[in-house]
Amino acid sequence: MRTTAKIFNLLYKVVTNGIIIILSLFMILLLIGMKPRIVLSSSMEPTLEVGSVVFVRQAENYADGDIITFSYNNTENVTTHRIMEVLENNEFVTKGDKNDSVDMVTIKLDNIEGKVIFSIPKIGYIITRMQTKHGRLITGSLIYIILAFGFVYGQDNNIAIKKAPRKTRKERKA
Repeated sequence: MRTTAKIFNLLYKVVTNGIIIILSLFMILLLIGMKPRIVLSSSMEPTLEVGSVVFVRQAENYADGDIITFSYNNTENVTTHRIMEVLENNEFVTKGDKNDSVDMVTIKLDNIEGKVIFSIPKIGYIITRMQTKHGRLITGSLIYIILAFGFVYGQDNNIAIKKAPRKTRKERKA
């Protein structure tokens, strides 16, 4: 029982500390102005795979070759493509790396959310699944189970293993 309690206590500490570290890093990224976006199409492969999370931040200027996230006419739907050409009127010609031709519509500076700073592959799949009804149920259940194990096995379950007092030499000889 003691070994099981130690294993669950260690697992609880690793999982909870991991969650705290990930959430802290995520909050820091948000505080410095980065927005996470999930890549939903293959238009930027192989550079950005479907299911990647890209972190975007506004930039002072944008140049040919920059990967940007933007919306068409300020809609909620966003696209992440590469700038192919900067036009004189602060508009940009963009293209997905996998696409054969440039996008039909030029992008205005006001429609750009920002430049892609970095990406994390595959994490978007997990986030997308967590946003469904079943995903929220599974996520909530996992949090409940982790908290329950922490309560049951946390702090070594207040188990006090008392060692027998050491006998003195006289007591051992007797």
